[in-house]
Amino acid sequence: MRHFNFFDLKANYVFIFSCFSFLIIWIFSPIENENKKLSVEETRQYKRICRILSTIIMLLIIAFQIVGWNKITLSFETAIILVAVTQIPDVFFNVK
Repeated sequence: MRHFNFFDLKANYVFIFSCFSFLIIWIFSPIENENKKLSVEETRQYKRICRILSTIIMLLIIAFQIVGWNKITLSFETAIILVAVTQIPDVFFNVK
C-alpha cells in the first residue's frame, strides 16, 4: 500500500485545491435562495454549523493523509471541492 508522499504532485494539487475550496465554503456559506430568505439568526446559525462541519472535514482530510488512507482522503477532498464549485455561480456571478 502506497502512503501519502508530500512530493507526489497530483496529491498536492488536489489538497491545495481542497484548501481553497474550504476557504470558499468558510467565507460564503450559507447561500440564500430568493424563494426562501434567511433571517439574521438563521444565517448566523447556518454559518456556524457550516464552519464546524467544514473544519471537521478538513481535519479528517489531514488525518487520513497522515495515516496514508489515500482513497478516503480523495473522497473527502472531492466532496469539499464539489460543494465549493456549486457555490461559485451564486457567489461570483450573482446568478439568481
